[in-house]
Formats: sequence, structure tokens, C-alpha cells
Amino acid sequence: MNNFIPLTDYILFDFTKNNTEIVKRIKEYSIRNCRKHIKTQYITNTLNNFNYGYVYYRTEIINNINKSRPCAFVCFSFVDNKTIHIDLICSIKTNDKLGSNLLNKVFKYANDNYYNKITLNCDISNIEFYKKYGFITENNKNNNNILMVKIID
Repeated sequence: MNNFIPLTDYILFDFTKNNTEIVKRIKEYSIRNCRKHIKTQYITNTLNNFNYGYVYYRTEIINNINKSRPCAFVCFSFVDNKTIHIDLICSIKTNDKLGSNLLNKVFKYANDNYYNKITLNCDISNIEFYKKYGFITENNKNNNNILMVKIID
């Protein structure tokens, strides 16, 4: 029988694709953290090609052993000197709003580094979630993969 006791503290790390141990752990837990409609190959390709990211780790006690696991992550790329593109954001479901916190970290990064636009592609089912954060839809030819844009003030 597994004794699963979650601890409430999360640790946030920033990382690049060169942080191979972090990327390896994210790949290992990506199926758990990402929704089923995100294909494993897309996750792998993204983790091989992004520029920068943030990951939340959480320590859990399983069978009296501390295990540190990635619970949520975001990867983004620098399109040009004004635009960041969020390549992938995944999170387990919690009351801690890890995905929202990661979005806010990207917004702060963009603002602190003088980027004025953030883009992302999302499934049509996620549009309303991103609109809450100031994203608007762009002209979209493919109705299943929606381009959204947020202007940073």
C-alpha cells in the first residue's frame, strides 16, 4: 500500500534546454502533467527546441521516501527582440493554480526584459482560459489550433 502524503511547498526553477537533468525529468512526467490531447512527440520536440522555461517541483513522501517531481512547467522561445512565444505549458490539476502562476512568471519575464508581445497556440477548448489573462485571438485559418496574442504594457 502506498502512503502518499503531499507537501504543500513548491520549488520554482528556471531552466534552458541545456539543463539536461531537468528536461529529462520533465519528459518523464509530461504525460502526467500534460493533458491527453498534447501528443508526446510534440512535448519531446518542444523540450529539444525551446529557449527558456520555468518548472515547479514538489516534494512528495511515498512509502516514507522523499521524491521531488516536476508538477508544472512552461517552455517559451524568443521569436524576435519584441516577441516571446509560449511553446508549451502543462500542469497537474491542483488548487494552487500552478499554470496561472507560470503564465504570470512569463509575463514578468517579458516585462522585465522589454518584450512587448507574447503569443501562444492553443486548442479551441482553452480559448476562454487564456482570454482571462489578456490574450486575444488572431486571424486563424486552422480552427483546431488557435493563435492567441497578449500585448505587454
